[in-house]
Amino acid sequence: MKGIVEGSPQINSRYGNLYLILEKSLPLDVFKSFEAKVELQLRKKIKVVKSNRADEYYDRYDGSRKQ
Repeated sequence: MKGIVEGSPQINSRYGNLYLILEKSLPLDVFKSFEAKVELQLRKKIKVVKSNRADEYYDRYDGSRKQ
């Protein structure tokens, strides 16, 4: 995909992937691609996804949680 830098460090026999996304419109597409890659290679489902919860990727809500 355009605008993506991918890396796969392996620490203590666990898998880790780092995707640096250059465009704000890509995170969902990148995750779906990653999920398919993991399921194909490892024949397992993803159980946990960690995020730094960067605010720039979240819509702004008022107190009612409506946009």
